[in-house]
Amino acid sequence: MRNTKAQPRTKGSKPNLYLVSPAVRDMIEGYSSTPLTAYRMGFECCCYQGVYANPYPVRSAAWRDYDTGHADARAQQQVRL
Repeated sequence: MRNTKAQPRTKGSKPNLYLVSPAVRDMIEGYSSTPLTAYRMGFECCCYQGVYANPYPVRSAAWRDYDTGHADARAQQQVRL
């Protein structure tokens, strides 16, 4: 079983995706050969998994980018309806 306790991040390290299930975390990290930006991760979590699982420290720039990506995906889904 993987460690689910939040670990401090160092500059350049991947975010700890401890809020999402291991299957979703592996799927998010496994689709791209390049690391996902926080915005793209938020967008894709909303579109493909339908979850809000922001793994970044609250009020950080990456946290805001994830939130913006998630909000843009929700707005796009509203337009399609």
